[in-house]
Amino acid sequence: MHTLNLCLQYAMGMHENKETVEVFDPKINSRKREQRYVTDGGVFEEGRDLVKRVRALNNYFSTEQRCKRLEAVQSFYCLPKLAPTLDCDT
Repeated sequence: MHTLNLCLQYAMGMHENKETVEVFDPKINSRKREQRYVTDGGVFEEGRDLVKRVRALNNYFSTEQRCKRLEAVQSFYCLPKLAPTLDCDT
């Protein structure tokens, strides 16, 4: 379930695999900023591939005809009306 939740958060752009934290470094006797992995298992290798696939799916629904079909399916199944949005590659 955690992986599915993480995949959905990646797809929506709500989650990053790394976070920046400040840690104390005794060698230089001061604080420094480091990035660490958020997931317990380390790097989420499938994250990049997942983002590419979700973008491809989003591009598929970006045409007017397919977008109207998506809206019809959403209303038929009483789903929230969500429209595809495009973002730039990172």
